[in-house]
Amino acid sequence: MIEILPSAQTSVQKGNALEDAVYHQLTQDVAAGKFGIDQSCCRVFQKKGYYSKDRESDIIFDVSLEFWMPGASEWSILLVYECKNYSHKVPVSDLEEFFQKVEQVGAAGTKAVIVSSNSFQEGALSFARSKRMGVARYFPDRDLEWILRRAPSELRTQKSFFHSTADSEALTSDAYVSRYFDYHCALGEERTNSLFDLTYEMILDFPELAATLNIDPHLYQQESNETWIPFLSSELIEATARSCILKATRSQPEYLLEDLCLSLQDERGLIVHSATLPQGVLAELSFDPLKIQIDDAQSGTDARRRFTLAHELGHIYLDHGRFMKREKLRVSDTAIDQPSGVTISAIARLEWQANYFAACLLLPRRALIAEVRKQTSKRQIRDRGFGLLYLDDQKCNIDSFLIICSAISHHFKVSKAAVRLRLTELGLLREASTVKNAGILSENILRNIHRTDP
Repeated sequence: MIEILPSAQTSVQKGNALEDAVYHQLTQDVAAGKFGIDQSCCRVFQKKGYYSKDRESDIIFDVSLEFWMPGASEWSILLVYECKNYSHKVPVSDLEEFFQKVEQVGAAGTKAVIVSSNSFQEGALSFARSKRMGVARYFPDRDLEWILRRAPSELRTQKSFFHSTADSEALTSDAYVSRYFDYHCALGEERTNSLFDLTYEMILDFPELAATLNIDPHLYQQESNETWIPFLSSELIEATARSCILKATRSQPEYLLEDLCLSLQDERGLIVHSATLPQGVLAELSFDPLKIQIDDAQSGTDARRRFTLAHELGHIYLDHGRFMKREKLRVSDTAIDQPSGVTISAIARLEWQANYFAACLLLPRRALIAEVRKQTSKRQIRDRGFGLLYLDDQKCNIDSFLIICSAISHHFKVSKAAVRLRLTELGLLREASTVKNAGILSENILRNIHRTDP
């Protein structure tokens, strides 16, 4: 991905950087053979002129993509891209002027795409829909919360056009923050996060020409990101966490993370420090250089800070640096069972693996089982046929659960929410919804869990 540098640049430099990003992406798509035709039939240009009969001179376009028949004397399909790096919304007048220019160089077989680093006026989007123009908003690396080794717009398992309110906001709101995607695009009423998908769909607006070029509308299938991010079994992740525990020089749980950080500092130069991060961001991990920053104020409790650090260490020990360059971790990403804020399956898989590693590291199986047995025996809590710990709406069961959960939480210095999920995963806790068709547990139980978290 091409980086657009901060505002110290001139407006011309900013515009050129955006053009470079679009040109680079299209060049990569052609080189990868994504259009399903010979690469010599796909040609990408910057600042190329196209003759206008009205002007009797060339009109220069920022970026253009031509599709040629073998041996032909001129292109069959032409897509031209206008790049706008404004500090304000793109006005409708820009789209009207751009569309008129495109029509002058050939109404048949031409398509117009306008790419902006900012949002669009509603009128501009309405005009684009009426003329079947493509619109795209670009977010450079520095604005994304996840930086992967692959462009995020490539990470989906099939053609990704979809209706999305969130993507509409990306095109209309100056303040919109894109967590994962470098592009948010629209064609008519459709939305996509892939500049390639946008381009491909616009080509298919000319079915006869596309067929002449042997572009098959059913041919393209994006490589599955499931194969890119390998599956790691829970057993393998737990074994990795166990090996890390054995590396620690001190046996007390409270020193485990510090020992691992010191070990990584010696082995790989890891830097860990406190920092003030954007609102809602608990931590930031980068692999180049290897650094973890934690916002102590937003982490709030020692238990959350420990889980956050263990999560980031999970990315390191599970060798996620092969796939990612940086992440910014939010509270919604730390759900052990399934991160609720993640929308890309590749990222969801990495986050689940890091979360599970953190749970195994902070609540190791053998030590946890031993401590549960110790605490339940101490309080004469026995398995009466529903499991050692059984949670439903009955006060006696709620009290037993909260007492044990609090004791475990205090001993291992983790949150009660993490304890509950780990106990369930190990079969030490059975909840009413999994034993009988009692539905979701009442909210007051969950409130008690979170209210009493340290």
